[in-house]
Amino acid sequence: MVYLTILSINIISHGKLNFGLYISSVAKQLRSLESEMKNTDAELTEFCKELNIDTPF
Repeated sequence: MVYLTILSINIISHGKLNFGLYISSVAKQLRSLESEMKNTDAELTEFCKELNIDTPF
């Protein structure tokens, strides 16, 4: 959330109020974060399997 706030401040401070571009940029960043979260979840799942414990999600 902080990253998105910084992005919006950067866009506004540079006078680029093209909201189509802004929304596209935010959507791209969200897809990237979602991909990273899936990778992290997979790693955590493997650790939990090795420790023979339930996953937290």
